[in-house]
Amino acid sequence: MLKCTILLPIRYNDGEWVEEGHLASIRDELINLAGGLTYGGIHAGLWKDCAGKCIRDESESYFVCIDADKLNDLRAILQRAAFKLEQDCIYLDYHEVHLDLIRP
Repeated sequence: MLKCTILLPIRYNDGEWVEEGHLASIRDELINLAGGLTYGGIHAGLWKDCAGKCIRDESESYFVCIDADKLNDLRAILQRAAFKLEQDCIYLDYHEVHLDLIRP
């Protein structure tokens, strides 16, 4: 099982807000793939572009757990998201976890 952290920008590179419908459709794809997701909040960050210019951005973080054989499906969702959100890339990190769902 892989725990994946995804950062989705809430503003386009020109500073305009990303339409909620775009983010909702990406979240729907993530839920369909993983069976659920956890919202981690809004985060501000800095990164350098190809020219070395420091860029400030704001992103929403999401966590999903998927079987390792679904990793390429997740990458495909995020590739479409990068295109839809006019991004050079979308942040994804993942690592193996042991997951228990504790029931009453």
